[in-house]
Amino acid sequence: MKNNLYNNFKSDIEAITAELCAAEKSPAVFLSEDFTTLIEQLENIARDRQYNELSKELLDTAHFRNLAHQTRRVYELFEVFLETSTYLDIVSGKIDFLKDQFIGRTFEFAKKESLEAGFTPESKVVFIGGGPFPETAIAYSKQNNCKITIIDNNPEAVVLSTKIISELGLDKTISIRYCDAAEHDYSGYTHIVVAALAKPKPLIMRQICDTMPAGAVVVCRNVEGLRGFIYEPVNNDLLEHFTHQSKVYGDDKTIVHSLILKKYSEHSHF
Repeated sequence: MKNNLYNNFKSDIEAITAELCAAEKSPAVFLSEDFTTLIEQLENIARDRQYNELSKELLDTAHFRNLAHQTRRVYELFEVFLETSTYLDIVSGKIDFLKDQFIGRTFEFAKKESLEAGFTPESKVVFIGGGPFPETAIAYSKQNNCKITIIDNNPEAVVLSTKIISELGLDKTISIRYCDAAEHDYSGYTHIVVAALAKPKPLIMRQICDTMPAGAVVVCRNVEGLRGFIYEPVNNDLLEHFTHQSKVYGDDKTIVHSLILKKYSEHSHF
């Protein structure tokens, strides 16, 4: 039975990875119906519980680590194209982002995170890796009426997200900074949110641990099992200086979950 599962998974993931990586790297292709279908197939495989027992064994092999690396790169580019397209649709009035079903799922997950992490109107939140359309940070702001600083090391994402925040009239509660998250000082925040695509994770988590104030809460997006083919999981070594308070899960289609963390002690350093 296990051999059959392995062979089925190997066949499916290799075929999908080959198609994804062979696709022309352009918005027209990445946002097409055919490519979106491939992405959905990848997500379905990553969520398929029948493969759970194989996940550690597979991701410990050089072959599947290489495939995972390839799919993550493609998926990241897909997300950037999709977020930028969504941004353009919003500013042009083609969609009302508060009524969009996909953005609605993001808002629901953000609500669960902020409740579990204890956001209040007095919270000072930093969001690492907002991207061109920082929908999670927007959700935090609207749901909790708190101050949020988005930091990103991509100049284009900073320009676009600054524009959309202004268009939505949220520039009094959300500010955006271009900077390196691995060098940022986190001492002035009550909550630190690490996006799934924020990297390099080891340097960022080390800087957070070394500069965050006592009592601050870290919300770190992470993945389990074969969802590591879509996002790079957070290595357990990076979490050894934090206490795990809880985990937050979204709906059945949400790829990531969130770890709610606190530092072991004020003197805990990498």
